[in-house]
Parts: sequence; C-alpha cells; structure tokens
Amino acid sequence: MGPDPGGPLRVALACEDQAQRALLMHLSRNVVLKEAHRRQADWLADTLDQQMAFCGLKDHAETPEHLRFYHHDHIAKDFGELRIGGRPVRLNALREGRPAGPEAQRWRRLTILFGAQPSPPDVLMIALDTDGHPERREALQAARSEASTAPIAVILATPHPEAEAWFVAGFEPLDGEEAARLDALRKDRDKKLNFIPTEEPHRLTAHPNDAPTDAKRVLRFLMFGDYTSRAPELSELPDLCERLLGDLDRLTRRSAATYLGEFLRELREILVPLLLPGPPPSSS
Repeated sequence: MGPDPGGPLRVALACEDQAQRALLMHLSRNVVLKEAHRRQADWLADTLDQQMAFCGLKDHAETPEHLRFYHHDHIAKDFGELRIGGRPVRLNALREGRPAGPEAQRWRRLTILFGAQPSPPDVLMIALDTDGHPERREALQAARSEASTAPIAVILATPHPEAEAWFVAGFEPLDGEEAARLDALRKDRDKKLNFIPTEEPHRLTAHPNDAPTDAKRVLRFLMFGDYTSRAPELSELPDLCERLLGDLDRLTRRSAATYLGEFLRELREILVPLLLPGPPPSSS
C-alpha cells in the first residue's frame, strides 16, 4: 500500500520559476490520482499528502510550500561547496570521448548534488523551458542517462517553448466573454495569431516578449483579459492549476509537440509505480 510507511515518498523539484514548480506539483498529483482511480485505489486521494511530499535541496519544517523547490541558479555555488569524503567533486570533462558542453556539465552537477545528500530524495524532477530551442533537451537527457544517482529516479519536464504553453493547452472557454477572447486572438488585427493557441500551443513563443505569440501574453489574455507579457503571480497559480491542469486527456491531445505528453508518460511510468506498486489493470 504505497511507499514505505516510515515516511512519504520524497519528490525533489528543480525548477527555473514558480510556474514550473506549480506545474510539476499539480500535474504529478493529478496523474497519480487518475491512475489510482483507474486501479480502484481511491483511498489514495485522502492520504496523498501523507504519501508524497515535494521538496527542494535542504528544506526544513518551516519552509513554506512555494519555496519547496530547488532553483537552477544555485547549482554552480552548491556544487562548488559539495564535498564527498572530505574532497571536492571533479567532473570528467569528456562525454563519449568528446568534451562535454556547459549545459551537459550543469545538469550532471545537479544530479550529483542531489544524489550526494545524506538523505537523497526518492525522485528528482528537473524542469527546463526550451525557450524555443528544443535542442536544450538533449543535454538534460544526456545527463540523466549518465547520472549515477541511484536509487533516485529522474523525471524530466521540458515545456516547449515555455511553461505557460502547458497552461494554455488546458484552456477551454467557460462563458461568452472567454470565448470572445479566444476568438479575438484569431481575428483582431493587433493580436492575430493565424492559429488557435489552445490547439497548437507549441507554436507560441518565449521571445520576444512583445510578440503576439508570446506564451505569457496569450495565457494572461485568455484568463484575465490583460494583454501584457508577464509570468503568473504566485497568488494566481493555485487557481490556474485547478482550472487548466485537471483534464489530462485534453492536455495530452493538445500538447504532444510541447513535450507535455512525454512528461505525463514519465509520471505514469516512473512516479506512479512508486506509490502504487504492482501491475496496472488491463486496458482491455
């Protein structure tokens, strides 16, 4: 019945910002609960907060939920201070006989950093926006394949072009006003996209911020009627997650090219078995 009764499954989040943190937390919970229902294990809905805990690197009991993640900006400093057996850690500068690029080195440092902790997490989720450059995923995937962090399971979330595109994929108008906003993005001369952003969120962009295709701008306009480019505020994220991330079938259908489908698959294949051991029920 779930993870070790001695404590919850610890899921570490390594993110760039609050939007990514919120996405990882809510999508993880939604996938687990959906799979629990499919397995007739609805009891997990009442105990999930005791069965799974999200964390950063060195949280303490008073750390608020919105700070329970590890920011990428700290990797170089924390890795530089890391000691194993009293000695600093040195990375092999080669990968497959060739010099490893700075991005690959960065993610190798991150996985080693978590694996070397006195009490490593059970799962490490790493989020990285592609910023319109899908090749950014390659260094992250390479670092995972080389990671010697067992028994940590590593799950990757690589929103393309950025986290807000995953939110946009979940948008469905609830009333005439919201429907008019979505329609305006297709027809208004100043906002025209020439595509339906909810159906093709991968065609949104991360730069420049003043472009009509900017994912932050499109999300803000759809949800709030505010045609500015800025990330969701911390106070807005709970409602955005509740509203836009609940329909996993819709998200999967709309967002394969944003790599959200891959993240959902990894949650089902890597995270779910740690909470719900045993074979999944037959789909027949």
